[in-house]
Amino acid sequence: MFTINKTVLSLGLLCAQLGSTSLVSAAETAPGINNFKKPFNEYSWVTAHNGYLDDMRTQLNRGVRGFMLDLHPGTSSGEADAYLCHTPKDPGACNIGTNTKFADALNNVFLPFLRSNPNAVVTLLLETRVEKASLTRAISQVPGLADWVFDPAVYKNSATWPTLEQMIGTGKRLVILTDRHDGVYPVSGKTVNVLLDNKWESQNYWDLGITSLKHDWSCPSRWTNYYPTVAASGFERWPRLFVMNQFHAWGATAPHAGDTDNNLTWLERRVDNHCASALGKRTAPSFMTIDFNQTGDAFPYAAALTQGGFYFYEKNHTDKTGDTACVVPAGQDLDFSLPARGCEKDEARSLELRGIAKGTRLSVYDSTGGNTSDDYTFVDVKRDIGINESVKLGSFETNFESADIKVTHVRNNGLDGKISRISIGKTPAPGDFRDASVVFYEGNSATQNVVCSVNLATTRAFNFSGDCDNDEARSAKVLKAKAGSSFMVYGNKNMNENQGYARVDFLSDITTPVVIGSFERSYNAGAYRVIRGGPSNTLDGQVSSMRIMAP
Repeated sequence: MFTINKTVLSLGLLCAQLGSTSLVSAAETAPGINNFKKPFNEYSWVTAHNGYLDDMRTQLNRGVRGFMLDLHPGTSSGEADAYLCHTPKDPGACNIGTNTKFADALNNVFLPFLRSNPNAVVTLLLETRVEKASLTRAISQVPGLADWVFDPAVYKNSATWPTLEQMIGTGKRLVILTDRHDGVYPVSGKTVNVLLDNKWESQNYWDLGITSLKHDWSCPSRWTNYYPTVAASGFERWPRLFVMNQFHAWGATAPHAGDTDNNLTWLERRVDNHCASALGKRTAPSFMTIDFNQTGDAFPYAAALTQGGFYFYEKNHTDKTGDTACVVPAGQDLDFSLPARGCEKDEARSLELRGIAKGTRLSVYDSTGGNTSDDYTFVDVKRDIGINESVKLGSFETNFESADIKVTHVRNNGLDGKISRISIGKTPAPGDFRDASVVFYEGNSATQNVVCSVNLATTRAFNFSGDCDNDEARSAKVLKAKAGSSFMVYGNKNMNENQGYARVDFLSDITTPVVIGSFERSYNAGAYRVIRGGPSNTLDGQVSSMRIMAP
């Protein structure tokens, strides 16, 4: 057994962890990924193309978990070491004065990071342009490397990849794939397994376009065809890893990557449309290989592909001809105002849910502060929605219930395209009425603007003022109420009955919103009753105080 390190996220870390300069908490293995129980092939990792061109320690701390590394010989005559560099010639030589040895990168960057981050799993995807003797020399110069490198033979009797939890438990958290010179390398009496990429993975052709001015979004295989399972002997039942290359041959810049190549809209279209067509089905990439990983939306998207997410769209009906406004990964409670976490303010009009657990509540608000005197909507998830399923909500301005979700909308002046705050938490359990509430409206039959929303879970009395404007309410919508509870509204302040009152008694639990269209008449609706009392003074539009009687 082993223990996954867990800490409470600070507010600053929580807000930063899924942005372009993401940090990773000890409870996670990468930004936003805190589920350790899935097979390794079901995770998506942000991967650095030519990973040595930026500081690799910084990228690891940012959350990068895959590194494409080119290995070339050095410039000295007879140089036997493998270096990290990109050269115009294949094979070309690295500058031994400025480029890093592969062995030094392992000794000084990757192994120290794994030691200090016990939940991290890192993959190296090597383009090897050195002789096997040079690769052997590099590996032999890393004492203890065999204790860290993933060995699939341990799991040979398994029908699929080990879970991340299993890999973390063994300590062998460095996966090494290469395009040549695969095999078993001896190090200090132990062995290091280097896997041949075209046997263990699928990979699309690497060029997104010869320059950033042109994009070829098609997703052909780098090796002629895509195959579903591993080709290595004894592992034929294991699904292949999928490397999705999303970068240009040359000429790309960080601003371009942020706007296009690493932008959520284009990443999602590549996965859902182009690569899905080429592979025969939508397949989440194991490694999303990009340039300039410090910008764009790759980190939250990788987390959502791994363990589910809420996808917000700029058009109604999840119309994907428009932009994807943002994605918020599932798996943790959140509450934040926009713009934050890659979500632009006043953009989202519809929603898609993938991989969301039963009992999750998504709340979206027009108000930046989550004030319920303006529009808001609750989306309660009624069953486990699978990671490969899609449940869609075409508008936030609707009330309905299906087998999948229950949507409760409080309308003021419109919510679509105006969302300013997002909260993710738990749907109150059956019988939990702590969120019982009533919404008052300026018009009859719950029309016109919202006056205010009032919680019904606690006995109290108050005069209307502040958020609840005096002499405005003409009707109410009860969102939820417990049987045996009541409330009264009065035409005068201080709960004085001399200008009339209306009493609402809840005879049964209210779990689906009901509308009290006016306070001017008495009636029994079965689940609740309204009693109009006191003088005949007009009460609609004259409400000045309120009393709540909790059961």
